[in-house]
Amino acid sequence: MTSPAGPLSAVEPGGLAGHLDGFVRAVREAGVPVGISQAVDAAEVLTVVDLLDREQLRHGLAAVLLRRAAQRPAYDVLFDLWWPLTDRPVPAAGGPAEDGDD
Repeated sequence: MTSPAGPLSAVEPGGLAGHLDGFVRAVREAGVPVGISQAVDAAEVLTVVDLLDREQLRHGLAAVLLRRAAQRPAYDVLFDLWWPLTDRPVPAAGGPAEDGDD
């Protein structure tokens, strides 16, 4: 008997799911124990928060990934590295950046 596929299994590596996977791995490597169920919950967070609201994303992921307040400083540093602020859209790979200088 096979178990149902998790939310990340149907997505090719890369994209938002791949980025989340890398972030979760980085959080683990920083010494924060993150289990499989927490990683699945983090993927669910991406479906319910406004992805354009960085603070909503920060707090939503923290709510499912962290167990202790002492883990928050390391998490916040990693969040800022993995989900940086940007004032411009990132150009598609191999495509020119849109700068309006046509």
